[in-house]
Amino acid sequence: MKGGALSAYCLRVFDELPPKVSGWFRVFASLLITFVVLAILGVLLFPAISDHLEPGPKVPARMDSANLTTALRAYLAEYGQWPAFTGDGLFLDEVRNAQLLHTLCAKDDASNPRKILFFEGRNADKSRGKYRKGFNPETGAYIDPWGNPYRLVLDSDYDGQIANPYVDDPPIGARVIVWSPGKDGRLGAPGNPRARQGSDDVVSWQ
Repeated sequence: MKGGALSAYCLRVFDELPPKVSGWFRVFASLLITFVVLAILGVLLFPAISDHLEPGPKVPARMDSANLTTALRAYLAEYGQWPAFTGDGLFLDEVRNAQLLHTLCAKDDASNPRKILFFEGRNADKSRGKYRKGFNPETGAYIDPWGNPYRLVLDSDYDGQIANPYVDDPPIGARVIVWSPGKDGRLGAPGNPRARQGSDDVVSWQ
């Protein structure tokens, strides 16, 4: 039975019911149809909505990653090259993170002789015995909401490509990438550092 015929059949059944029964049945049927439609819309729309409603700390981590990326791009545009100490372009621990942030915050005359403030950030708060989100006052590193230093990688050979930290994924077309290893503090999905899919990491690239 086609859709139009089915609708006509349902209306005919309603019309043949006693007035009281028909009235209540119509109300019940309307409510049921409304509920079904809303349920279907919810199923269809929830994945799209949930992609934008990231839980708690992921939102500031994403913003920090974007801001650090912007600051490093601005440095490269200003000076035309990375600081001499960048070497392989890998800044994956607190010591190297602090060194690079020192430059961006105009605290290193050798690497930022024009003393341009490329990046500003708040001091980290200490909770549950650990500094979180901001500059760690003990190391000078800029850390994420879970207390881990942001990982930064520069395009040290200036070819517009950076090796993907998730080695199963293709190279990234960028001058700089930044990411947070997320709540677990480890690269990649649980038990698989080669893949980003399934991980809680927050990255600056698509």
